[in-house]
Amino acid sequence: MKINFINHNNHYFVNRNITFKSSVDDLEKLSKIEELLKQQYEIEIKQKESYLADTYMDIDTAKQSIRILEERLNSQNNEINQLSSINKSARSTLSSLIPSIQLLAEQKNEYEDKIRQLTKYKKELQAKADAIIQQKQQESLSIITEHASKINHSIQKVSPQLQSIHFPKPNGFGAIAGFNTVKAHINSCIGEPLVLEQTGKLCDVPSGILFYGPDAINNLNIAKSVANQYGCNCVIIPSDIENPNKMEFLEKVVANARNRFTIDNKRTMVIIDNFDDFTLQTKRDRGVFKAFLDNVSSMYKATILAISQNPEKLDPIILRDGRFNKIAIANANFKDIIEIVKRYVPLDLLDRLNIIDFAKQIFKLQGENAFSVKQIKELTMLFADKFSEIHNIKPEISKEKIMHFKKQLKLLKSI
Repeated sequence: MKINFINHNNHYFVNRNITFKSSVDDLEKLSKIEELLKQQYEIEIKQKESYLADTYMDIDTAKQSIRILEERLNSQNNEINQLSSINKSARSTLSSLIPSIQLLAEQKNEYEDKIRQLTKYKKELQAKADAIIQQKQQESLSIITEHASKINHSIQKVSPQLQSIHFPKPNGFGAIAGFNTVKAHINSCIGEPLVLEQTGKLCDVPSGILFYGPDAINNLNIAKSVANQYGCNCVIIPSDIENPNKMEFLEKVVANARNRFTIDNKRTMVIIDNFDDFTLQTKRDRGVFKAFLDNVSSMYKATILAISQNPEKLDPIILRDGRFNKIAIANANFKDIIEIVKRYVPLDLLDRLNIIDFAKQIFKLQGENAFSVKQIKELTMLFADKFSEIHNIKPEISKEKIMHFKKQLKLLKSI
């Protein structure tokens, strides 16, 4: 579009001679441009609004993070305050404990000083005790040496008699097959004193011997063999005597024993079978019996041979050393079985029977139990040549009896 201006009296006027066709086109273009600009401005406005919304969201998130950090900071401040309070309390407690610790350290030093003093005093006492013990040992050794020389002198004079006790007599230990350890124990316990007494020597013969073990009959037979082995008189007190008459009967027996000793110079062996039932009931009778045991050997020249299967039930005061020597008799072991088989095997089988093999068969047959000596004799005499025919023979000594006997051994060692 072209517009012409005309100057009239210094005033300009537009030339109306305009071509409107070109003007309309320009307006349409301007309108389109305006529309495009408007759309562009709207897009930019929306972008700005979106950016502004995102900015607001970031600001809210930052505010939340700040609040969380503030809460954490407050919590840490609280913990710091608590720790500070605990620290103050600990310092206060430590300050209060320091005097106690110092006092304990002082007491520790005092105790260590006392311990050093006591240790020194203990060493001094130990040295004095060792000196006293050494002196007593030297004195005892000199006394023992003196007595030993006297005893040796006495034994040398009667050595043939002492040697004789080790040879079994037919009615004495010769009647008992096996049990050599028991016989040796009896020899040392009463055999040697008896021989010395019979030769007129002063010696201490035991007041009593307690035989105990699971085989009651064998125990009684060994007790009987003692009197015959040492050439003594023998009296067996029956176990069925009524209780009120026991002490009266026993006193009569030992009074007679004293009279016989004055005549034949032989001690009397008083055998009390089943001593468990013989034990007196009343406290007075037991007291009388204890006093009786203390004097029976020296005054009456008698020795009590008591047989028991339950010695743990007896009064321990009765069984103490000086009143009763205790000899345990176990069930027959393998060596004892061999000796019993040798003794009782029939003569017609003696040459052709393997005694050791037969003893092994008997030993194996009893298992954890044990045959009594009486059963071993019967097996030998009846089945030596037909052992395979033995059926249902139950050992008389059960496993429980054997275990009980082992407990008795431990118990009587402490009495």
